[in-house]
Amino acid sequence: MQYLCIDIGNTRVKTALCRDGRILQSFSGDSLPELTGPVRAAVVQTGGGGQKVRRQLKERGIPVLEINAGIRLPFRLHYGTPDTLGADRIALAAGARQLADGDLMVVDAGTCITYDIITADNVYKGGAISPGLQMRYRAMHEGTAALPWPEPVPDEIPFPATDTFNALHAGAVLGAAAEIDGLVARARETFPSLRLIITGGDGKTLLKYIKNKIFAFHKNLLFLGMDALLHLNPAE
Repeated sequence: MQYLCIDIGNTRVKTALCRDGRILQSFSGDSLPELTGPVRAAVVQTGGGGQKVRRQLKERGIPVLEINAGIRLPFRLHYGTPDTLGADRIALAAGARQLADGDLMVVDAGTCITYDIITADNVYKGGAISPGLQMRYRAMHEGTAALPWPEPVPDEIPFPATDTFNALHAGAVLGAAAEIDGLVARARETFPSLRLIITGGDGKTLLKYIKNKIFAFHKNLLFLGMDALLHLNPAE
């Protein structure tokens, strides 16, 4: 059995082809690859597109697992509004549990930065959501008359910054890293042995500025979790 893990995000569609718990290949775009043999798919949708890829799944007769709080999960939900819990956060938590046992915090640095805690006794405790780096840059640029759109992130961000571009990077990147460190410290007041897992498109940018020890950086954590959920929810 082959598994297609499809992430319909805010900016693009990303897909991974998995077999035996391994990612065989991944690609961007809303066109599915040619496949032979039995296939099942899982979909995480956080953006508004994806009509083309969904149409292709239907035309090929590929069964689809819609990831949400109602499917079988590798943890118990302790979340007041499970119907509003994002499919991406569910899949990331499932992926984290594939990497390690114990108390975990997953930080996904994408369009938004999401924080999710899974305890050692497999309870999903929720977390936090804050603006991602691009949202922070955009808010400063579009919300003011004078602040420019910054250049690409430099290799080193100075602080204190002595020019406006570096000041914007210091506020966005160093501010986000400090936020992560602060929320990890707060979570460890309750879960002292908490380990930190980072993922997401801006994860690498933030890695060098986060002071807390990071247990793992996994760029494909979402796909890892989707694959695990497909195995946990066999086709009817």
